[in-house]
Amino acid sequence: MTDMPSVSDLPYHLPTDTQGQLRVLARILDVSPTVAEQSGEAGVEAMCATILYRHLDRRQRIEAMEKIKSLPNKAFVAKLVKVTLDTTFVNPQWGLWSLTNEELADDIRFHQTVNKIGAITGATLSLSSGKDVITEILRNGRLGPKGVALLVIGVAFAGNSSELDASIQEQQRRSQIKDSPYFQ
Repeated sequence: MTDMPSVSDLPYHLPTDTQGQLRVLARILDVSPTVAEQSGEAGVEAMCATILYRHLDRRQRIEAMEKIKSLPNKAFVAKLVKVTLDTTFVNPQWGLWSLTNEELADDIRFHQTVNKIGAITGATLSLSSGKDVITEILRNGRLGPKGVALLVIGVAFAGNSSELDASIQEQQRRSQIKDSPYFQ
């Protein structure tokens, strides 16, 4: 058996009690706090395995998946397996909690750059451009090419801003970053 990482290897300062850890980890992973709280210490270990999964070696991944799959609530297991595999093999950005500190900082810099470009070019969806889109719909009963372009650009910049906010929130969760070989 390999040395399986634990809650002490996460980049977060968590409560010392199991129920407190379950609540915080459920919030981080966006899973049902009620179901998480019912899973006890095994749930803490499974959620730690989920967060750390993409940073583990092959043997540790096997052990981590066994921990996750050992939970009795199969819907909870399915959710943890899905986010584990999605962030490892599909897109790490789907779980900011799975990013290393460096990856998270890069993500924030990227979204800040996009926001700056939008502000400099005036491409973000402003109140006046939103009003123009609504006026065009009311006047013509549909959205013309200009309105579609404004809407697409506005939505893209709004999405970028939302992603930036989420990344900053994750960085703040790690504001007192603990040393962890998995997140450097």
